[in-house]
Amino acid sequence: GDDVLVEFVVAVQFLPMCIMYLGLCPAGSEGTTYAMLTTWSNLAGSLAFDISTALTAVWDVSSQTISEGNFSGVWRLSLFCGLVGPIPLL
Repeated sequence: GDDVLVEFVVAVQFLPMCIMYLGLCPAGSEGTTYAMLTTWSNLAGSLAFDISTALTAVWDVSSQTISEGNFSGVWRLSLFCGLVGPIPLL
């Protein structure tokens, strides 16, 4: 259910970037540019999923741990994500 809505929002957010890049590319290479953009976007999504899975193994944030009242992994993972997020801006 909600995964479909999330994917729709992500696709809508992706469109302005595509339009901007397609406006900058030479005439006749729009298809190649769009293919490159979608490839990098899909690769980034897969890599982000793998990294997040690895981090949840480092800090236990499973439903069982949280239901037991142990939130130590949650705040550590939240802190890490909060600190890593702005790195591309540097």
